[in-house]
Amino acid sequence: MNFASILSNLRGELILLILLFIVCFVITYLLGRGKTVAFILSFYPAIFLYSQFPFSDKLIFFKDTDWQIFLNKLGIFLIFFLITFLILCNITGRTMVYTSNRGITKMILLSLFVLSMILVTVNRVIPSEKISELLPITGGIFASQNYFFWLLTIPIIFIVLFVRK
Repeated sequence: MNFASILSNLRGELILLILLFIVCFVITYLLGRGKTVAFILSFYPAIFLYSQFPFSDKLIFFKDTDWQIFLNKLGIFLIFFLITFLILCNITGRTMVYTSNRGITKMILLSLFVLSMILVTVNRVIPSEKISELLPITGGIFASQNYFFWLLTIPIIFIVLFVRK
């Protein structure tokens, strides 16, 4: 692989990551901080439930292409995610209050955490060759066993430091 193709892949990934970040920022802005915290926290039980669910292979209906298998697995994950999100929205809406006014820095950090949780889920929890082809450089970071722990731990640390009961 030559330098021009690496640069082209990096530019494409950077544009895709910027677009995903903008979408995450809009989600964070629309949900507000309490629901965004619930959104981030919902990934943890959803990842656990998805990884321990014994019937996921039986619930995959479309097995023709890699994309169909990925979308089936993503659908199963989203069911677990939505259930935990609704439960946590109910809990965090009543008990968690942010320590400061609406700050752009915290909104950006929360958006980055939402983006990192989405990328960890897509690259590590529900891996697909097509996703690896779409994000060959950054996908390796989010799919890596070395960074998996830290990518899951840093959002929790931030939430614990900046959210109080």
